[in-house]
Amino acid sequence: MSYKSILVHIDYTERSYERTDIAIDLAQRFTAHLSAIAPAGSPLLPYTGAADGLGNYAAEVMHELSRLSQQAVERFHAKTKTAGLQTYDARSCEGDAVYVIKKSAMYADLIVVGQTDRQHTTPAKPNDLPEAVVLGTGRPVLVVPYAGKFAHVGRRVLLLWNETREAARAASDAMPFLQAAKQVDVLAFDSKRSEQGAIASGLGDIGDYLARHGANVNVAREPIGEVEIGALALSRAADFGSDLIVMGGYGHSRLREWVMGGVSRSILEHMTVPVLMSH
Repeated sequence: MSYKSILVHIDYTERSYERTDIAIDLAQRFTAHLSAIAPAGSPLLPYTGAADGLGNYAAEVMHELSRLSQQAVERFHAKTKTAGLQTYDARSCEGDAVYVIKKSAMYADLIVVGQTDRQHTTPAKPNDLPEAVVLGTGRPVLVVPYAGKFAHVGRRVLLLWNETREAARAASDAMPFLQAAKQVDVLAFDSKRSEQGAIASGLGDIGDYLARHGANVNVAREPIGEVEIGALALSRAADFGSDLIVMGGYGHSRLREWVMGGVSRSILEHMTVPVLMSH
């Protein structure tokens, strides 16, 4: 198994450069085709004012968003040319970012998006974009933090394991990363309600499963105590020197009401390294 088609969401913010660099590196590493999508987004318009004036304002806003979307594509082409990437394409388009990415995701093995920075949201990158893409595409989604530089992604991987459908899906979807990693640390968190034997057995099973696929695996379990799981997972990622976290994306979607589970939401809000999620 390998990723042969990667989709990256680009926009006109400076942080888009980091996502593009990571996506290019992954495309080269996995010999994959890289597609970039730059949705203009849907502007938020005021409800007051004359109809004619509002219509003119909307047209001006859309024209500017389209210009910025095309600018993102041009910057992407400059990056790929400099990197010497062999196979890629990019396009700008109008419309809602989540809808556009969901449609394009049908034809990709891996999606790369950015973490939400609530201080700098734009029509091209709404607040709920990572959650909506994770819950709505059926594809593994690599979420890149909005701060920091990540020269290498996937050399040492932390896989969060809890014997659920979502965790199993994430482990399978992340297999190209896990096989190529120098070290894969599988970690299960042990609550007071957990059965010790079941946790130990499950860790042994996932360790054997990954080892059969050629991954260099270390398995461990840890009591939760009073620390929230998301915070504890990020702390262990720092302790291990992990440059990628793999986990199930827990939650549900109804139309555009995207609701993530507590651990998923916590890690998406406070992530310090890229996170690959599958739902």
